Amino acid sequence: MSWQDAFKKVAREYLNADGEWGESDCCQFISDYWRELHGHDYASRFDYHSQMGAFRIIADHGGDLDGLLAHLLGDPQPPYTGAVCTFDLPEGTGAGVYAGYCIWAIMPEHGLVRFPPNLLRAAW
Repeated sequence: MSWQDAFKKVAREYLNADGEWGESDCCQFISDYWRELHGHDYASRFDYHSQMGAFRIIADHGGDLDGLLAHLLGDPQPPYTGAVCTFDLPEGTGAGVYAGYCIWAIMPEHGLVRFPPNLLRAAW
């Protein structure tokens, strides 16, 4: 499956998502995308239903979102179109899909949102 097909499939599922922790947040979004693209389900390892639960998992696996993704996916790679990525936000770090011209991510209370590519931190 191409990254575009995987993204379209997952994006449709998340189009009206409310960004609920552990159900339709940025990490669930990239995990579902990764599963469609590569066949590995990393989200099933983690059970959380709050922001605090998500932060606890992140703290246990490297201390930040980059560390958690490196723990699961290996060393970051040079950015490429279709990569899972982390990016800078005023309130911290987000996770999404790097599309070259933008980063797509799920945000609480906003659903699927497009961010500028210059916010990119790391890619896998």
